[in-house]
Amino acid sequence: MFVSVTAAGMADDLLLRPSTIYLGPTVMLVAMALCSPVMAPIYARWGARLVLAFGSAAAAPGLWLLAGAEGPVSYFSAWAILGLAGAAALTTSAQVFLTEIAGERARRAIGAQMPWRLHRRSHGQSQPSAKRLSAGAAHSFSMAL
Repeated sequence: MFVSVTAAGMADDLLLRPSTIYLGPTVMLVAMALCSPVMAPIYARWGARLVLAFGSAAAAPGLWLLAGAEGPVSYFSAWAILGLAGAAALTTSAQVFLTEIAGERARRAIGAQMPWRLHRRSHGQSQPSAKRLSAGAAHSFSMAL
């Protein structure tokens, strides 16, 4: 995440300690965790496609606020908005969308999105080449169709 590269400069600009800057992504993750259960009825009513679009659009004001943050309130508020956007636009929504369009066949596509290290650990396999990983990612959605 970019914070690891920009923390010192951000801390100087916001008059915060660098360690406080690292709380921003934590606020985002907590906001995502709190918002995720609320998303279920929204998926049911509107579908994952609209939820994904909303999440993408909701990230813009969060990024704008983060770019213009002048202190801890605006800084952490920006991360909270990004958490709401993340709950609507990241992995869960993508998996719900795959399930909506592919039904039971979505399992293979969702499985292809899983981190290779988890798969490797459970199956005792070595890590694939970058070429094989990119080919797998390119075919992730096509496997469900």
